[in-house]
Amino acid sequence: MPFAVRNGSVICWPCHRAEHDTPARTPAPGFRSRPERVAGDLKRPAGWKRDYGCHDCRAQHPRYTYGRCDRCALAAVFDHLTPSPEARRVLAPLRDALLTGPRPASSLSWLRKNPGLLIAMGTGTIPVDHAALDALPRSRTTETIRGQLVATGCLPTRNTYAADFQCWLTDHLATAVAADHRLVLHEYGTWRLLPRIHRPRDSRPQTYSTLQYAKTRIRAAQSFLTWLAGHDTPLARATQADVDDFLTGNPQHVGALEPFLRWTTRTGKTSKLACRKPRSDQPKPALTAEQRWHLLRRVLHDDALEPADRLMGALILAYAAPLTKILLLRTDDLRATHSGPTRDVYLTLGETEIHLPPVLDQLAIQQLKRGRIPHSGNALATGRWLFPGMKAGQPLSHARATVRLRALGLPPGPGRARALLHLAARVEAPLLAQARRRD
Repeated sequence: MPFAVRNGSVICWPCHRAEHDTPARTPAPGFRSRPERVAGDLKRPAGWKRDYGCHDCRAQHPRYTYGRCDRCALAAVFDHLTPSPEARRVLAPLRDALLTGPRPASSLSWLRKNPGLLIAMGTGTIPVDHAALDALPRSRTTETIRGQLVATGCLPTRNTYAADFQCWLTDHLATAVAADHRLVLHEYGTWRLLPRIHRPRDSRPQTYSTLQYAKTRIRAAQSFLTWLAGHDTPLARATQADVDDFLTGNPQHVGALEPFLRWTTRTGKTSKLACRKPRSDQPKPALTAEQRWHLLRRVLHDDALEPADRLMGALILAYAAPLTKILLLRTDDLRATHSGPTRDVYLTLGETEIHLPPVLDQLAIQQLKRGRIPHSGNALATGRWLFPGMKAGQPLSHARATVRLRALGLPPGPGRARALLHLAARVEAPLLAQARRRD
């Protein structure tokens, strides 16, 4: 439990006592004198009793920390860990957001367990900017606090996936790539892949898959360069036969290597090369009709499941909605109207407003209320997204949502494929084609 700040570091109460033990006389065995009071120490006020209520706001509360209620204790801990006046000014929006959040006890608990980075910024050890955070070892705590700083306006908004890819590419090239391959991979990542992350094709929304796309293509190009080196063939002399031989032994790289070969051809690093993808007449796997109906009944009526998982699954199975679009739904995409005792709920999915039927409308309203409560690792309310993620201001990641749906026995791709087949038998072809183009 943090008690005091010494030289930019937090010390606990026993360490504080050990530092300030100044016995005036020869003590008895095991005796420790009372530590002297030091300005800035955070502790329960002398003489405070529970019956007095909160030391700061004087209100009665069921629990107290340092003689204060959760909200006042959160303010005291935050101020204690940020003694620099300049840091307090810069971090004021974060402090205000924490204090007005719906779960001050959760924020207080998280802050007391992870004080190191806030102390470094609060004491002026590191500046409050993206560059300083990028220089630190990557960790969940660092990215969580970065997300909170961006969400509250303490830091400017930036393309998170582009920044993550740049950091990953630098580390990957320095540790896992042969020296003679680093230059070409750096050029490929910087001039071909990074612009796509900044400006997605067809104005598609950016998701975690955007970052994974770029990483997969770097690894495929690295594997091809390593194969060429093992056959004593420089990249400039690579032939189509070399590409075919490589893909014969590494068929998993067929799709990921194609962009690299197009780039090397266009930039003149190689002759014209391409990946010859094997044709497959087999349709993509889909759930059976019985599986779809079983899963749809389960997500609609099984109260033991998480409301977020139920709503995501229902939108996929009933409306063939892409998971990417579902995760980008905002709270203002949900609209409720009242006409007497009845309530109609509408959900805007893409360019189409859907009138949600009973049961599904209750799930949507329930998720709307739950989504405004932050996770334990995210001290800020995330009311912007219908499916908020762990990072402040960010929706639930595609990878995490896929894992959660698969745990229910619902793979998003096959589930949506079966829903499309169901709709194809009941919707006119032009309308279905129009809906598919909007995906």
